[in-house]
This record gives sequence, C-alpha cells and structure tokens, in this order.
Amino acid sequence: QRNKQFIKDSMPFVFWSLTNGTPSASKSFSFMTDNDGTKKEVPLEDVMYNLLRCSLVHEATMPDTVEFTTESYIANIDGKIILPLAIIFSYCCAVIAHPVNKGAVLEKNNLVQMYGSNTLYNLNNCWGDEERLRAIIRKGFQYDVEKMLSKINTEQH
Repeated sequence: QRNKQFIKDSMPFVFWSLTNGTPSASKSFSFMTDNDGTKKEVPLEDVMYNLLRCSLVHEATMPDTVEFTTESYIANIDGKIILPLAIIFSYCCAVIAHPVNKGAVLEKNNLVQMYGSNTLYNLNNCWGDEERLRAIIRKGFQYDVEKMLSKINTEQH
C-alpha cells in the first residue's frame, strides 16, 4: 500500500518531468482494459506495482501486458499498456527528490547528462531536494512549458 501511495503521490512530479515542465496536480491516471468483454479501470499504481514490480521480483519476467518504448506517450493499445522508458528515470528522480531521503547518498557518484547538455550532474547533491533536482531536469527540456506559461501569465497581468 505504501509503495502504491508513493506512485500516486509522485505523479505530479513524474508527469511534470515527462512533459517538459507542464504543471500537473494529477494524482490519478488509469487505463481502461477489456478482458473477455469485461471492462475494468486499472490505475497506474496498480500497473507499476502489481504488474511490473511483482512480475519482476517474483517471476523475474516482464509481463506480456506491459511494454516500455522509446515513444513519448502513455497508451493502452490492443490490450497492451505502453509506457515510455523515461517514466523509469522520472520515478527514480521522484525517489531521490522525496524529503524522507534527505541526506542519503549513493556509494558512488551517479552522474547524469540531460538531453541537449554537455554538463554532468551529480545526483548525490539532490537527495531530498526536489527543487534542485527540478533545476537539473529542466536543463533537458526541449521546451520549458512551465517557463512559457509563467511568461504568458506575467504578460496578462
């Protein structure tokens, strides 16, 4: 239950990072499935925990119903849930940014290079500091929607 709650609570941060800074307050995202004519709504946290985590830990296999792709969308196509590979990094960042992890460090420095940047960033400097991590993630945005919306709002007032 705690893991599923973390997945739900982290959705605004994860969706923000996946969408070039588009602000999100969403804490729910579901897929409509159709199993033998029975339609069922499956929340993202159930997909991430029950299908992925449990399949990987208990059976050491990926479920046939989930596929990671280099595409930049989330979908349910022909009964298969399609997730972008970037969602894995986004949830890892959500773990790093969570306040309970303040002061944690990895044994080795883990450096990331954001898309379009030549700079390496040390994630050990970001544990429990969501704003610092957001500043690094922003450097990888092709378009910073958050910044664009802020500018529009400033011009309108």
